[in-house]
Amino acid sequence: MEAALSAAEHGHDVTLYEKSESLGGLLKIATIADFKWPLKDFTEYLIKKTLNSKVKLKLNTLATPEMIQNEDYDVVIAAIGAEPSIPSAFKTNNQNVMTAAEAYLHPEKVGKKVAVVGGGEVGVETALYFNGLGSETTIIEMQEMLMPQTSFEHYYYMIECEWEQRENFNIMVNTSVCSVSENGVECDTKGDKRFVEADTIILCLGYKAKVEDAFKFGNGKAEFYHIGDCLKARSLQTAMREGFSIGSTI
Repeated sequence: MEAALSAAEHGHDVTLYEKSESLGGLLKIATIADFKWPLKDFTEYLIKKTLNSKVKLKLNTLATPEMIQNEDYDVVIAAIGAEPSIPSAFKTNNQNVMTAAEAYLHPEKVGKKVAVVGGGEVGVETALYFNGLGSETTIIEMQEMLMPQTSFEHYYYMIECEWEQRENFNIMVNTSVCSVSENGVECDTKGDKRFVEADTIILCLGYKAKVEDAFKFGNGKAEFYHIGDCLKARSLQTAMREGFSIGSTI
């Protein structure tokens, strides 16, 4: 959205393709939790600004490289995002294993005992959200602390204060996952094997950039850029800066 807005504001004729029925992408999921209201306000602002701009919207339209090349655009910007990173050990037919996005979109499938694998920002926020809905949650993190890569120190301490006062909120750091099953997660904490019972296992192991898919849009004659998470999965702030920069300079 930011790239489209920036380009339109600089006088370009811009068409924005979106495969779903509404704008927002992963931000629609990231703002489900009520404590993410500042991000929700920003998302709604950005969507409203786009809807009221000169950008031509094509919703419910899954853009393909062939489709874009046939339109004979001068510039193509791929911003197709990233996909959840799921190690082979978690690729199972067990119905109790899901990604954070799947859990947010289908909370009715989340049980009363939840194991969240991955203690980054997404993992902690997901655990807090479902704990708030009444689930006993356990975060399993390989590193020695939760949210080790948080950009804003004040946000870390705000979230830390929140989880410290929660009941039925368990934290396991320095812990790796050995295996998953319908009954829970087999873990290893510095050689100490233990089993975490869980009705639902939510994977929060980061995102993998869709670089190869993005480059397929660059096979035509148009000037090509790929930005945001399809370049490398990073923060919203970085994606916004890239979108503004590209939209302003083409």
